[in-house]
Amino acid sequence: MSSVNQITKALLENGSHANLYESLDCNLDKIRQKIKEKSTFQTYIYSYPKILAHFSELASDKYSPSHKEDLLIQGILMTYGWMPRIPRLSLNGRTNSIDCSDIKKNVDFLSSFNHKSKDDVYLILSKSVSDIEKLKKFVDNSLTAVSKILHFIRPEDFLIWDSKIQKVLGTRESYKGKDDILEYIQYISEFKIFRETCESNNRIMGILEEAKKIFQYKISFARFIELALYVSAEDPSRKEP
Repeated sequence: MSSVNQITKALLENGSHANLYESLDCNLDKIRQKIKEKSTFQTYIYSYPKILAHFSELASDKYSPSHKEDLLIQGILMTYGWMPRIPRLSLNGRTNSIDCSDIKKNVDFLSSFNHKSKDDVYLILSKSVSDIEKLKKFVDNSLTAVSKILHFIRPEDFLIWDSKIQKVLGTRESYKGKDDILEYIQYISEFKIFRETCESNNRIMGILEEAKKIFQYKISFARFIELALYVSAEDPSRKEP
């Protein structure tokens, strides 16, 4: 899958837009309308910076490792408030309790993104299949939850990967084990290229300023693209792939 092509194709085809700017501008209008509706979408928008603030504490050097382990568990519960269902954390079969070493390993993995440049972040992710697999196993065996946690850790660099995004991209195949993780890493890798292309377009980046007025807080390009794909997936006029 070439996610650059898939993202562009999904955004352009929904409404037969002439160019990417026109498509993103149209999706911004859809987002604006959804915020006005009395729906869970308002909760997503309002709670988003609150969750980011919590996860930013994981990147802080002022907290002890044990406190960061508590922050991770709290963050997982916040993430599942978006899903929504109660997460089933991986338990030690012998003691029927959470294995502290598992929490530590996952905190260490997420902390590896702290204070890194975006190039280093993408490089780390590309080599982190086993680490993502461990985090996925710990968090209810859900790659969607893992992608949300990674997004909250690095909102500028990682997109959320859930069923609606896969639907609009036409990638609803059933992956198991490492294959779904490799698919997600490929998606993020291709988004990096897509992002670099769009960040050189002043008109497209100007849309983020408009989004800031609507949201009443600044959002990253990654977050905006994820939302644009999300509303595209929900568009009732959209043809199924």
